[in-house]
Amino acid sequence: MAGLIKVIKDIPRVSHRVIAENTNNKESSLDRLISLNITDFEEFGTLHVKFEKIKTRGGVQRAKVFLLNEEQATLLMTYLRNSSIVKEFKKRLVKEFFSIKDKSKNSIIQLKRENIELKRALNRLLIQDLSTNVEKLKEQNTLYYENWQGVEGKLKRLKGIFDSI
Repeated sequence: MAGLIKVIKDIPRVSHRVIAENTNNKESSLDRLISLNITDFEEFGTLHVKFEKIKTRGGVQRAKVFLLNEEQATLLMTYLRNSSIVKEFKKRLVKEFFSIKDKSKNSIIQLKRENIELKRALNRLLIQDLSTNVEKLKEQNTLYYENWQGVEGKLKRLKGIFDSI
């Protein structure tokens, strides 16, 4: 089952070539079917096309490959006759699309859990840092207060000396 679908730019896609191969259809027949109904396929998103080099009897040529998202692949499959081979492939394709979605959901859930844990750890560090800074400020203020008392005492003595002059 694996290998039917490729994730391209975060979107699961299947090529019309894979569908042709697994449904006993000719690539050219599916190419023509998609091309004749291109507006139908574009209702379900931009139709991605790439060109691959293939070896033929006449040498190396460029072949057009349609990369279909889930909705486009489903549409193409509904356009095909329901032979036993096509029906079996439809089931495999649906299972693989759902498998990819489940993996994606599980990855998102895991990322959210990790994000929560990171936020908790960051909050603990911030609280610890703030507590340390508060203690330092208390120490500095205590020293400042003690120094101020010493300076204030000296000022009173100096004032007494100046007052006596």
